[in-house]
Amino acid sequence: MKRSLVFLLMVGIALAVSVAALGGSRGAISILGDAEFTAENGVVSGSRTETDPYVITGWEITPEGAKYAVKIENVTAHFVLRGLIIQSAVAADGAAVRIAFSSSGRIEQCAISNSMNGIEIISSREIVVTSCVLYVNGIGLRVIGEQAAEYHHDIDRSNTVNHRPILDGYGADNPPRDKHNA
Repeated sequence: MKRSLVFLLMVGIALAVSVAALGGSRGAISILGDAEFTAENGVVSGSRTETDPYVITGWEITPEGAKYAVKIENVTAHFVLRGLIIQSAVAADGAAVRIAFSSSGRIEQCAISNSMNGIEIISSREIVVTSCVLYVNGIGLRVIGEQAAEYHHDIDRSNTVNHRPILDGYGADNPPRDKHNA
């Protein structure tokens, strides 16, 4: 338990430093193709490659009525969402982060709070989700696809939803629970 609290404190400090050092506050980000990875859409660096992905980092995002705080769809460029603080994504049919019809993306060290749904990955491939902390009222993480390959992502146990690790279950409506989540 102490280890988890220390980890959460470290993530919180890292996120606060990132926001203070880089972007500040902004509204929703919507990227609907590779050409929309621009500074106006929160990109702070990168050139789309695996070794130099587009990086969106250091922003505190409040979607202000938008269905999604961060929406990335129809992209093949490598990208990273890192150290974002997302608050008040409250649309019942939306999410704080939506990645759809995309590949080769990473969501790292993001904090989502006071939101209805957390992260939604739709018909995408090779998405990595690591060290994210989600406090939501609805679904923490949802992965939807039409082919088995669209369910093969790297989502590790460093991610938490409402103080519990994210557990997955391919093809299950209710993910498996371990003795700590009973």
